[in-house]
Amino acid sequence: MIFYFLLILACVGCESKNSKETRNNERDYYAISGVRNDSLRKIEDDVYVYANNVTVKLKIIGIRDGDSADGLYGEFPVGIRLAHIDAPEKRQAFGKAAKQKLSDLCFGKTVTIVSEGKKGTYHGGRLIAEIFLEDGTNVNKTLISEGFAWHYKKYSKDKSYDALENDARINKRGLWTDQNPVSPWDFR
Repeated sequence: MIFYFLLILACVGCESKNSKETRNNERDYYAISGVRNDSLRKIEDDVYVYANNVTVKLKIIGIRDGDSADGLYGEFPVGIRLAHIDAPEKRQAFGKAAKQKLSDLCFGKTVTIVSEGKKGTYHGGRLIAEIFLEDGTNVNKTLISEGFAWHYKKYSKDKSYDALENDARINKRGLWTDQNPVSPWDFR
């Protein structure tokens, strides 16, 4: 099931043809990731590798909670854990709202995931990734900026998430309207 997808992740060194279609898809990748480099490789349709990042287009078919989703690449299911964030647990205040927000943003849509190829150890090894909508919207950052998740500083050093979280706190959006919000890692 996820074996095929992991096989793709292992093909980082594979070469690709530089066709017109590949160049068009590379432009899509550049638009989403901001990367401009000759080391971008097309592994197969809708799968690209740049340095340590793997970019895959897939359809979101399920939402587990506010920071986990299930995608479908062809006929292969892919568990996704959103990188850089930690959303409230389902039983926690704003847990259901975070899950609903993630669903509203991407359920049933074709998205692009960008991953360093890391897998989490929880729920059968979900791929840790950022999710981008077709218009380029970063779903992970949207959840933070609208107050549906915390920046997961233990596993992320990306300062842009800090700035988004601080802005949501100051403007009391989402979970920051609560008098005393409890982080998911403290709740667990």
